[in-house]
Amino acid sequence: MENKVKFKIGEIEFEAEGSAEVIERERKEFVDILLPAAIDAMIRTKGVHYIPQSDPTKTVIDAGMDVPQLPPLQAEQVDYSRESLASFLKPYGLLTDGDFVLLSAYFYEKKNEIKNFSVETIKSYYDEARRTHYSNYSVLISQLIQKGLIMQQNENKEYCLTSTGLQYVESYVPKNDSEEKKAKRIKKSKSTKSTSVYSEITADDLNLNNYPTVKDLQSGKDQIILAMYIITKENKGEWFTNVDIDYIMSYIFEVHITVDMINNLFRNNKSWFKIEQDDVNKKSVKRKLLSGAKDYAESLIKNIIQ
Repeated sequence: MENKVKFKIGEIEFEAEGSAEVIERERKEFVDILLPAAIDAMIRTKGVHYIPQSDPTKTVIDAGMDVPQLPPLQAEQVDYSRESLASFLKPYGLLTDGDFVLLSAYFYEKKNEIKNFSVETIKSYYDEARRTHYSNYSVLISQLIQKGLIMQQNENKEYCLTSTGLQYVESYVPKNDSEEKKAKRIKKSKSTKSTSVYSEITADDLNLNNYPTVKDLQSGKDQIILAMYIITKENKGEWFTNVDIDYIMSYIFEVHITVDMINNLFRNNKSWFKIEQDDVNKKSVKRKLLSGAKDYAESLIKNIIQ
């Protein structure tokens, strides 16, 4: 039996006819591609701020029954002078750290007409929103740059949203209830397992052809130092907790190490590392390479290449 679906959202219309599978496929394409593009066009041409509360097209399709016309888009002009960061972010629900930074930067660009922001500015976003600080801001910034959402603006390490970043924010669709609950469960699980801040980095991000193969080195000490050096040299981060080291050795460099190997390295080479309290886990510390460790890594590379 042929089904027919037709509805209108403001000035945006959708109509499909066929089997339930065909209609669902066309509905999904409409929601994922056409509707966001239409909303983005309205934002750019009419200067409105639109926050969809859920998928307006999700419905049970009865055979031969038209879908009732839905209400117009809820669009309104935002008075940023009367908005705080917390009130602006509230409708967006649960946010990843990357999305939090993008939306916060967008808010202050609109409110204060200041496009540039720095690491210290990002930290102030976290403070104002009373959000737990991210453990490695250089990694977070690097990920946003790689995605083309922000770019470095000047030599003072200030950044700004790219046109892609602006479009991403202005067409951002908040998670629905089920997605938010799932994200919360994932976040809780990751927090419980102390997931590394380097979990989004892969071997392809590190230009490993420029370095010796880490797992070919004979000692665990050499393997760990070279791995930390490569991450630092490729500007993917500079601070490492024991959890970070365990992660990058296992999942990026495919080397098995033990907790004792990590602890022995730090205990026997204290002058090689700067130590600070971890921002996320106050019972843990993080370390970064000092000149002694960097010199040692560079000597390893030189001796192997020769």
